[in-house]
Amino acid sequence: DMVWDFWSLRPESLHQVSFLFSDRGLHDGHPHMNGYGSHAFKLVNSAGEQFYCKFHYK
Repeated sequence: DMVWDFWSLRPESLHQVSFLFSDRGLHDGHPHMNGYGSHAFKLVNSAGEQFYCKFHYK
């Protein structure tokens, strides 16, 4: 019950809990799982221009 108290008292955890217990959270193995990067990456092209991006794998 302590884990449910933790999740219910912290609104920022609601998205993760609802994702985990939905059909998207119960995948059929790693090849069928979506991936989301938690950090932004700085990419630099050959012209020296800088771009920030986040990766999402579907």
